[in-house]
Amino acid sequence: MTGKPNCKKCNKPKSECICGRPSKKTEDLVKKLESIFEIDWTIDEACTSVGISHVIYHKWMKEDKVFFNRIEQAKIRAQVRARHVIHEAIDKGDSKLAMDFIRRRDNRYSDRQEIIWNLDKPIWIVYLPPLIKEWEKDK
Repeated sequence: MTGKPNCKKCNKPKSECICGRPSKKTEDLVKKLESIFEIDWTIDEACTSVGISHVIYHKWMKEDKVFFNRIEQAKIRAQVRARHVIHEAIDKGDSKLAMDFIRRRDNRYSDRQEIIWNLDKPIWIVYLPPLIKEWEKDK
């Protein structure tokens, strides 16, 4: 006998058979993942919580664009909520949080050192003075 083998349960060609194990990716599971990512859990924490492996998660992300978009949107919603909280605190006068926000957004206000080097010339270390301390003195 030639051709593709049939399913032993339903006798349909294996390409048409629906007797296999159903996918774990249900609408309920996707909604749970969305709600988990909206509170900024890691991928491993989310996968463990809903009972799937991170390998399956990454497979679904790669193969299912709708799933990918829903999860990415949930992650973005977590970031947006966090930014709203930061800006509300700044609006209420939280100067420490405001300065931390500026330090992260603008390198001119950070306490970091920048090393500029070239192999043909000596190494110069440029210290970028923290303008924040001067600003805090003025308060």
